[in-house]
Amino acid sequence: MGCRRRCSRCVGATPCGSLLATVVCLAGVGLFCGAGHQALGTTEELLRHRFAYPTDDGGEDGERRGIGKLMDVLRYVLYGLAGAFCLYGAVLLCEGAASTRARRRSYSGGSGASACATCVSGWFILLTFVLALAWLGVFGLSALPVYMAFSVLSACHSVAPPAGSPAPPPPSRVCVDLRQFGVIPWNETAGVLCDAPLSEMCDSSEFTTAFYLYAAASAGAALTVLSMLIYCSVLVYNFGVSRLYRREDYCTKL
Repeated sequence: MGCRRRCSRCVGATPCGSLLATVVCLAGVGLFCGAGHQALGTTEELLRHRFAYPTDDGGEDGERRGIGKLMDVLRYVLYGLAGAFCLYGAVLLCEGAASTRARRRSYSGGSGASACATCVSGWFILLTFVLALAWLGVFGLSALPVYMAFSVLSACHSVAPPAGSPAPPPPSRVCVDLRQFGVIPWNETAGVLCDAPLSEMCDSSEFTTAFYLYAAASAGAALTVLSMLIYCSVLVYNFGVSRLYRREDYCTKL
């Protein structure tokens, strides 16, 4: 009975909601940052080898051009996101464990959470809600490359339609211009693929890999949004319970 009681006490003290949210958060951020980093490298290879658009000026110093500099900035942003949200997930897990311990003390008749701890919980609720909205925007932005890939695939199917589909008329010419997507400035002459080169690009391993990597990054952003919502639910529950027990303790003292 003593061992069973200790086991039930340990299980009851585990912040299951915060633990679940932390696992989902780490998985989502890791998937988003890892897949996004690899997708940027694959996109750079596509621009250089398929669209004849170099991401550097070709000089000895290897100075990066506009899209190359943007990719470097995005890589550093991904590094920062990975580190920051690993730390934030650990902090929220510790906060959930502290709130669970305080709630169990309140159940057993001890002192519950202090006013300072309740204030900190309220601050975490606000911050996590803002981060959930921010990650929702990141999810929307991460879906743009997937949409672009679907548009390119539809153009490729027009060049070489699947079996059983009607073939396009002979004089038709299907092209993909990256300048229309805003990837390349309008004053550039590169970035246009038509007909056979376009079909070869769609059948290449670089394009397929980039498509799946961007889809994985978008899924990682969606997982992170889900983890932020779980965090918000757990924090709001802990905040409400701590306020309730503080009120009951005050009324008992009166």
